[in-house]
Amino acid sequence: QNVVALSRFDVPQSALTRAAAGTLTAMDGQATAAARLLPTSAATIPAKEPAPVEIPAAISAAGMVTDADGFTYVVGTTAGNVAGQLGDGADDLMLTKLDGRGVTIWQRNLGTGGRAAGVAVQLAPGGGVVVAGTAAGQFDGINSDGDMLVARFDQDGGEMFARLVRSVGTDVASAVAVARDGTI
Repeated sequence: QNVVALSRFDVPQSALTRAAAGTLTAMDGQATAAARLLPTSAATIPAKEPAPVEIPAAISAAGMVTDADGFTYVVGTTAGNVAGQLGDGADDLMLTKLDGRGVTIWQRNLGTGGRAAGVAVQLAPGGGVVVAGTAAGQFDGINSDGDMLVARFDQDGGEMFARLVRSVGTDVASAVAVARDGTI
């Protein structure tokens, strides 16, 4: 899937009203670079520059949460480039913040040296979010065989921390909970 369409359900007087909440996309940097090396068609109008080539990358959303100010945080997975952050062609955890109209405020990739998938997101006390996922490969100097990970980001997208939950064998995260005191 190359586009994630987000929806919101408003509950005025208990009648669910569905509204579009934005879309997410990612670009396949390697395929786009290769496509730009190809010669343009002879039929191209000389006075016009050819349209820039951008090849979409697969992207998925696994969880989302909206804060009291109407900002929505979406966690998922992509192997592509998002918001100027270059992907390495392997799946990576992706986090996006959108405003109440569905306009992207910022996007972040976790930046693992292997594969990572985002699966859950929760609001953190004092602002920002905590995400959970699974990582395999190099992560903060550790070679993971497939471990759960937890990361916290502030409201501006700054990574506050990211930790592997290490154990022998492959583990898969499926949810995350955050208590009022910040315990994860």
